Order: sequence, then structure tokens, then C-alpha cells
Amino acid sequence: MELGPDVFSPEVGAGLVVVAGSESTGPTDRDIVFSRASNLIGPQADLVLDTPGSPEPSEEQLWDPDRIDDWLASPPAGVEMSDVTDVEVGGMSAKQFDLTLADVEGCEEGAPCVPLVQAGSNTMAVWNNGSTMRFFWVDQGDANPLVIRVGSVEDTVWTETVDVIMASVVLGTPSPPPDQ
Repeated sequence: MELGPDVFSPEVGAGLVVVAGSESTGPTDRDIVFSRASNLIGPQADLVLDTPGSPEPSEEQLWDPDRIDDWLASPPAGVEMSDVTDVEVGGMSAKQFDLTLADVEGCEEGAPCVPLVQAGSNTMAVWNNGSTMRFFWVDQGDANPLVIRVGSVEDTVWTETVDVIMASVVLGTPSPPPDQ
């Protein structure tokens, strides 16, 4: 993956890699997050993250990540979805879709709101009412899918940078998780 002079990687940690534009002001602002899905959070969860008293997802709300088609067929209330497009990322088949928060009660500016996927100890979510995020759901065969979330897709300059970065991504055969 080629980043270029105006892009840096502020975080590489357990379960995720973050790439951000030099003008990024924080999470979801001109960033790309790569993570391996361990669980998909079912749309029936009706959860708003970072809200006092908001429960953690129950076992019934944690889906196998291969159920993305079921999730996309019925996204959570308040989430508007673009058409799903079949694309290729790094030589692998992927689904691309945009999610926008219409108006989710309890969703605060600058906070994660509607959870989508767990990646180890991290939860990848859709943030900020009115915000649109692009997701790439990359099929990795027997391994759990790679999920790529792009923030600030309304920013056309950033989107052009993302297109260049995504075109340079090369994916190989996934390694088994470290605990195997």
C-alpha cells in the first residue's frame, strides 16, 4: 500500500490499522481503518455506543461476519445505505457500500454511534448524524472478512486520495489468528 506525502498511519494496534490524511482532526475525519471482523453486530441490536446505560451486544446480537448480506438486507433504524457494489480490493472480491446516519437519537457529535462489527477488542461503528462512511467488506475465504472503513467520503479531495491508496492495496493469503 502506498500512502504518499499527505497521509500517515497514526495507529497500528491489536486488530486494526489506521491510515489518516495530514489534515485529519481525529477518528472518522479523513481516515481509513483496516480490521479483521470477529463478529458482525446484528441490526436488531438497536444500540447507540458511548451512551450512558447503553448495553453491550448480547450473544444473539453477535452474528457470524459471513452474514453481511443479511445485515445489508435490513440495516438498523436510522441508517441509510447506498447500493451495494461488487468491487475488487487488493485482488480479492469485496462488497462496497456507504452508510449514512440519518438521525439517531442519542448520537453525539464526534462519537461512535451505531455499531457494525467487532474486531478483537475494537468496535467499528458508524459515527455522527449526517455523516457518511464507506465500507469495503473483503471476502478472505476461510478467514474472517477484512473490513475497511473510510471516513469523510463527502470530502472529494480525500476521496480521490483514498482511491489512489485503495488501488495500491495488495492482499495476500490471510494468516491464521495468533492464538491458533
